[in-house]
Amino acid sequence: MRASIDEVPHGSPAQAAFSAELSSDIAGAVTHTLAAQGKLLDGQPVAVERLRVVRIDSGHSSSANVSIHVQLEVLPAASARAPSIAIVAATLEDLVLLPRGPLFDASRVVSSRIDRRRAPTVREGFSVFPVFARLSIRGGPTEGGTLVGLVGDGMDAFNYDNQAAIRCRWGVEDKGEVAPELFSATLIQCRTTPVLMPGIRRLYVSLNGIAPFQDTGLDFIDYRDPPAVNFYQIEPTGGPTAGGTPVTIRAQGLDAIGGYVPPATGDARCRWGRPWMVEIEGDVIQYTDAVAVDGGGLVCPTPAIGANWDELVAVAINGQQFIMAGSLGVRFYRQPRTLELVSGRLRGPSSGGTRWELYDHRGWLLNFAHTKERLRYCRWGQSGVTVAGVDPTHRPGPPIDGYPPRSTDDAELV
Repeated sequence: MRASIDEVPHGSPAQAAFSAELSSDIAGAVTHTLAAQGKLLDGQPVAVERLRVVRIDSGHSSSANVSIHVQLEVLPAASARAPSIAIVAATLEDLVLLPRGPLFDASRVVSSRIDRRRAPTVREGFSVFPVFARLSIRGGPTEGGTLVGLVGDGMDAFNYDNQAAIRCRWGVEDKGEVAPELFSATLIQCRTTPVLMPGIRRLYVSLNGIAPFQDTGLDFIDYRDPPAVNFYQIEPTGGPTAGGTPVTIRAQGLDAIGGYVPPATGDARCRWGRPWMVEIEGDVIQYTDAVAVDGGGLVCPTPAIGANWDELVAVAINGQQFIMAGSLGVRFYRQPRTLELVSGRLRGPSSGGTRWELYDHRGWLLNFAHTKERLRYCRWGQSGVTVAGVDPTHRPGPPIDGYPPRSTDDAELV
C-alpha cells in the first residue's frame, strides 16, 4: 500500500508506534465490517493481538509521499467464539480495496492517510503452524491418570469451532489415545493412559481429529512409585510449630524424573496430613515443594502446624500423585520463647568454652525430648554453633493446654 506518511526506519520507535496504530485501525475496521454483515458472534470485537505487523519495507519516495509495503499476519483465533482466519483475511482484502470503507475513516489515525494508489496482495490459503513448547509435568506413575498440560501457541488453528475432535495419543499405539480435558490456543490438558512397563513415551496430537497424528517432539517418563516399605528414614523427626524445618525423607527411586538441588527447582512435593483416602471434618491438608531431590531421597520444609501435633507425610515425585511415605511423620513442638540464665557469666574468653545453664520454667525444652542429642544445638551469633544437652529436672510445672503431658516438666539447657 502507498501512504502519505514520513518514512518509518526499520526497528525504530516510530516503526513500533506505526505498527501498533495500524493494527488497531485494521482491527477496528474488521470489527465494524463483520458486525455490519452479521458475522460477528455475540458482538465480540476482533482482538488487536490477532493482527500483527511483521514487516515494513520502504519503497521509492517523492516530495509528497513514501511508498511502503506492509506485511500483516493474521494469528489463530483465541477461542471458538472469535471470527475465523478465513473471514478476517477475506474482509481485509475487501477493506483495502473499498475506497470509502471503514479502514479509511477519518477517525483512524494511520489507515485514513493511505491514498488511492494502494495495491493489496493477499496470499491464497492460510497455513498456521502450531508451536509445541513443553509439557507441564515431565512424568507420572505407570498406573496412568497424570494430568499433563501441553503448552504452546496456535494450537486451536484447525478446530477453533470443533474442539471435540482434538485428540492426544501417548506413544504410537491406539490404546494411548485420549480426549483432552481442557483445550485452548496455548494449553491442551490430557491424562496419561496406563502402561505395563516404566519408560519413555512420546506425545502425539491430532488438531483436526483425524490421522496422521502430529509429533510434538516431547517425551513423558512413566515410572513406578516406590512401595511404602522403601521409606526407611525421616530426619529430623519434628520441628517448631511455625514450620520451615527442612526434613529429609529417605527412599530409593524418588529421582525417577530427575534430581535437583537449589537454586534449581523441580516437580516433587510433600503432603502433610490425611493418611486416609476419604476426607473427614476438621482435616487440615498442607503442601510444600521439595527443595532438593536425589537418588536417596528428597528434602521438604515443614508447613506451619495444622490440626495435629503429629502428622504423617506423603510424597509425589511429579507433584501431583501422592503416596504415603510408609509410617514416617513429624512431631510439631513449641519453641521456647524465653530462658533464664541459671549459671554462667555473660562474658568469657574469645577462645570459647564458657558454660551456660539456661532454665525453661514452662518445660518446652522437653517438648521434643526424643530428638537425637546430635540434633540439639545452641547458636552464638550468626555462625557459632555448639551441641547442647537437655537435662530434665522433673520439678512440677504449669500445665499447657492442648499439648502432651510430658511438656509440663521443667528443664535446663546445658
